[in-house]
This record gives sequence, structure tokens and C-alpha cells, in this order.
Amino acid sequence: MTQPRIFHFLETERLPVAPDHPAWLAPLPSRRPEAGCGPEDGVTPTVGDYFRALEAFCTGEGAAVLSRLHRRGAAGEVPVEEIRVFLAKHGAAYHPARLETRGGGVVQEWVANVAFSAEGRRLIRRETAILTRLHAETRLPYLPEVYGAFSVAPRSGPRFDLWLGQWFSGFCEVHLHRQGPGERPRLWLWDPGGGGSGLAPAAEEAVYREASRILTLYLNLERFEEIALWHHAAGDFVVRPGPEGVAVRLIAVRDYRPLFAGRAGAEIPQGGLAALLTRLLLFFLALSLHTRLDRLDGTGDFALAPEEAVFATREGVLAALAEKAAGLPLAEAFAAFLSSCAEEDFLELCGGIVARRYREGSPERLLLAHGLPAHAAALCACARAA
Repeated sequence: MTQPRIFHFLETERLPVAPDHPAWLAPLPSRRPEAGCGPEDGVTPTVGDYFRALEAFCTGEGAAVLSRLHRRGAAGEVPVEEIRVFLAKHGAAYHPARLETRGGGVVQEWVANVAFSAEGRRLIRRETAILTRLHAETRLPYLPEVYGAFSVAPRSGPRFDLWLGQWFSGFCEVHLHRQGPGERPRLWLWDPGGGGSGLAPAAEEAVYREASRILTLYLNLERFEEIALWHHAAGDFVVRPGPEGVAVRLIAVRDYRPLFAGRAGAEIPQGGLAALLTRLLLFFLALSLHTRLDRLDGTGDFALAPEEAVFATREGVLAALAEKAAGLPLAEAFAAFLSSCAEEDFLELCGGIVARRYREGSPERLLLAHGLPAHAAALCACARAA
């Protein structure tokens, strides 16, 4: 089999990156070394090491996988003639690459989430297992399909681990953005090629509604396991506006675990409709808080989305419950249960969630605690909405 041509790119540049490029010897950013996200041997890999490792993957163990995926997407025996490797972004534990396979006039995109740290390697193993499990259990289309986890050791340079998966083409990150001093932050669609654009208010609400619907669809109502450790600031939710509305996908699942592990779960009665509704209430309240948290422009100060996001979160949760319990009035029962809560109940419960879920003294906790009275008032208003 003829080896495809390999080209390396930075996501923000149009020309290929070669060893004579100024970025080639630049170190890969290593964020949160205190959490195990730094290099294992104390030597930080370079951008060149990263590209060499991905080239070794694309021409080695990954060659057959990429060839099979390209043929499947092209619906025919189409060979891969060229692979373009784009260094897409830098995360806390991953350095995602966008891979373009080209051949037979067909261009397709895939993601390689690459790690060189101990924490990144651990996360690759865990996330691969979680995504595979959730695809098998739910058959839902909102998470990337995973095609395998790999370890790559090029002839020169350090070893990298990666998982290869589905790239959601045409989707972009969204982050809160403040256009002027004193203005309320609004959602901004970020173009990976540079720049961005604001979303219309209806599209903003659709993003929050869809994100909460997706998280509720993946909530296991028997074991009450949920997708955990997701963050708007990390770009975990991506968006593609279109003439038929806003499409939303979730590109990362760092953990999937019981919502009420430990003492908090022991306080809730076991079994019956009352217990189910109580659990759903706490899930919804935690979601209503966390979905408002973001960093300005993705990397700036923490900020809260406007209170309209609370209304959209309720709509998304109810829509998902109606889908999950087809033929049963679970959504209606939860809406009625929600409307029976007083503003004081919301304030007390949200205060407890903030105290348990966010580290003392952290900017997220301080911001949420400061906004709790207004948040409880918004919850009360949306709970009584038709």
C-alpha cells in the first residue's frame, strides 16, 4: 500500500509547518503540572515532537484505521492519498489534532486527542472506555464515536498516547464575550481560523437548551450516573448554527459517575416517584448553576451567563425527560414538582450544591455564591412558567 503524503499545519495558518518553521522547536504548553498534566520525565515535548509522533501514527498503526474510515465515509474503495495534520488547540491534559484524510476527491475529518502527561494518559484510557460504553448503551449521536486508543513512539522524540475519534465538522466553540465595559456577557461563536461572531438571542437560548437536553439524555435514571467534569470554558460543547436551528455536540466526557455518591445520596429516600423527582431536582439545580459558568473568551475571567440560560436549561431538561420516558408523564410530573418549590428552597439547595461542588475560595464558587439570590429568583420564575 502506497503511503499517503503527510503535511503539518497550525490551525491558524494556511501554510504547512516544517522543521525550519519557528514553531517547530517551541514547547507544547503544559497546563496544570500540579495535577499531573506536566511532562513525565521533566522534558517538555516540542511542536515538532508532536507532529513527528502523529506522522508515525498516520503511517504506522493508524494507517489501516484511517484508510478504513476514509473508505467507509467515501462509500467506495477510495485510497488515502494525503493526510493533513492540524494542531487544533491546547487543553489541560490533551493537545487535540484535526486530521484530514484526502483521496478520490473526498475530504474527511477526524480528531486525535494527544497526551504526553501521566494525567493525560490516564484520561485517554478512561475517556475511551466511557465513550465506548455510552455509545453502546444509548445509541445517541451527541458524543464523538471512538475508533481506538493508541500509543505512538517515533524513532526520535518522546512517546505520546492518543485516542482517535469522530470530528464534528463545521462545529465551533462558543464562549461568553463582553463587547464593551459594563455590558452583560453574551455567547460568541469562535471561528478556529480567527475571529468570531455573536449569536442571536434565540440562538443563545438554543445552545443552553440543547446542552442541558444532551446532558439529561445521557443521565441514567436507574443508577443516576451523569456526565461529570464538563466545562464551557474548556470548549466541551461545540455549536453549528444553520437554517434549521442550532446543532450542539459534546466533544469530551472526562467522567461518568453517580450524581449522589457519598453522604449526599444517603440523605435522599430510596425508591419511588418522590425519590426520583428529588434526584431530578438536585440534578437540574446543579446543571442550572454549572451551565451558566464560563470564562470570558474561553481563557479570561470567570463570568455568569444571563439568567435566560436558567429558563433554557429547564426547557432542555423537560424535553429530554419527555424523550427518555416516552409514554410516561415524567416530564409533566417533574414540572409540577418544580413549581411546588419556593424561592427559599431553591436558595438553600443551590447554596448546598455550590458548597459541595466548588472548592472553597475558588473564583467559580465566589461568583456563584454572589449570584445565588438572583439565581434562586430566576429558578422560581422559570418553575412557574407555562
